[in-house]
Amino acid sequence: MTAYTARMTGQVMQSNIQPIGKEVIKGYLDYCISNQNKSDGSFNEFDRRQTSESSSDPLLKKTPLTCFVLIAMLKNEPLVDNIYAKEITVATNYVNSQSSFNNYDLAVCAYALTLAKHNASEKFLNTLSEEGESD
Repeated sequence: MTAYTARMTGQVMQSNIQPIGKEVIKGYLDYCISNQNKSDGSFNEFDRRQTSESSSDPLLKKTPLTCFVLIAMLKNEPLVDNIYAKEITVATNYVNSQSSFNNYDLAVCAYALTLAKHNASEKFLNTLSEEGESD
């Protein structure tokens, strides 16, 4: 939710609808980054509700959340003076290293990698396209 709020706040700031200081967006992103898994660059979702789906495969939430935070960082990068380059790189590498997704995860991964200008975005888009053709 914090990543989404950062992304939307950045859009409002860029559109000049409401004056918002860079420190607000930086605060949102700093909070997200404080929860980044330092070993692999992913972000873990903290969910008190444990469903059989979420407890059986933690990647079901970890990968899309990492994509959402990555998207928020990339969309707001110019507003916060590109200070998150290291965090963006490790999150991008994490997303690129993932496989075995449902179509939603493939789409959000492809979008995040496209924004990051990563050459693997094409691979994710092709896989998504193949999945769509087989359904």
